[in-house]
Amino acid sequence: MIERWTAQAAGAYRRWKYRDRFQIVDETLRLTHLPAEELDRAVWGRLHDLLAYAHNAIPFYQETFRARGVTPETIRSWNDFAARMPILTKRDIQEHLDRLVAPNQAEIGGRVNHTGGSTGEPLTFYQDDNYRAHSSAGFAVLNDLFGMRHGDRTAWFWGSDYDNRAHETLRGRLRDRFLNNTLHINTFDLDRARAIAALSRLTVWRPKFVLGYVSSLTMIARIAQEEGLALPPVRGVQTTAEQLMDPQRRLLQEVFGGPVFNRYGAREVGAIAMDCAHHHGLHIITPNNIVEVVDEEGRPAPTGQIGRILITNLHNRAMPFIRYEIGDLGALSAERCPCGRGLPLLQEVAGRISDVIVSPGGKLLHGEFFTHLFYNVQGVRQFQVVQETRANLRVRIVPQNAEINLTAVEAFIRQTVAEHGDPAFRLHFEIVEHIPASPSGKHRFVRSEVWEDTDGR
Repeated sequence: MIERWTAQAAGAYRRWKYRDRFQIVDETLRLTHLPAEELDRAVWGRLHDLLAYAHNAIPFYQETFRARGVTPETIRSWNDFAARMPILTKRDIQEHLDRLVAPNQAEIGGRVNHTGGSTGEPLTFYQDDNYRAHSSAGFAVLNDLFGMRHGDRTAWFWGSDYDNRAHETLRGRLRDRFLNNTLHINTFDLDRARAIAALSRLTVWRPKFVLGYVSSLTMIARIAQEEGLALPPVRGVQTTAEQLMDPQRRLLQEVFGGPVFNRYGAREVGAIAMDCAHHHGLHIITPNNIVEVVDEEGRPAPTGQIGRILITNLHNRAMPFIRYEIGDLGALSAERCPCGRGLPLLQEVAGRISDVIVSPGGKLLHGEFFTHLFYNVQGVRQFQVVQETRANLRVRIVPQNAEINLTAVEAFIRQTVAEHGDPAFRLHFEIVEHIPASPSGKHRFVRSEVWEDTDGR
């Protein structure tokens, strides 16, 4: 109780001290509850301001507008925007970073940031004070969708070693405990012994809400079941960083005793989308980020059709991200959520482009093919499938116990892949004790090195 009162008092003090930033939070929350037509007009105004700024201040976009014979004034509709503005790729950022960064980025609070993404491929970019204020507002929207209020006791299971450092200092631990009422558990490269220790801490802490990486929470939940541990029920579980599959959602609901909310975001652009209590799709935080889905030719994909996700962040003047191909696959929804918010919906986020395996015969097998396959296999705690060449698949398996019938498991996987995938695949099995996370802290269950060699195309 003391921690809650302290956290609420700290929140009230921060709201007073940083009242300008909290005005942005309040305005963002207001926008999310507008009818769809009013919200669309507000977002369009923000987009047009961004295009005018990029045209006037960013060398890369000055050249882009000139080469295409376009000005901000000639982009009068969403169709114009999709047809006349190019897609920004990770390779563009790597090769033209100096021309994508505003000349005055330091004056507007620009700071360098990095991401390895799920592929471990490093990307450097800049974000300014305006972006950070609106990013905080975006996460306030996520909390609003989640039903969580400042001061509620929470537990974070975070897998990024980069992010965890700030929480492991004495100052960080005191801030988490007394200012945020939060237990922060480092799940980077989590193993069984650390998981059991984390479960012990969680049982003592008794949080109302749990947040974390999908793989981290899933591993914690499975070990809790294996150990016969009954965890204190929570009001909600928020998953992020990796794709959430239906079997994982059911497992987390069963073990943690509360509904599971799926969150989608990225270090480059902040909070993108999350579902609410109706679980009717993921609400796109359009006051901050515009989401498009395009086909392989770069044309807008019909609603409900899986395609490449593009993000336009509306607030980062140090380095605008306009139609940025983030590397994920997803589908937009034509429906509206019963909750009444005007935010458009992502029907689903289907995973990363680089998690699609192209078979020797040219068949596309998304990562879900293998994850669903392994959910039908008993005795496997963790797995990873890596496509090393067009025909070679390396399958790594972490057994749940010594009683597992590995011969039967391998035979089942070989037969299923041959029948429903491609019989030309050559499977190589490895039995390992642990599958380490990628440099970003994420567990990529399926990875194609073939697609990575061709820049994801």
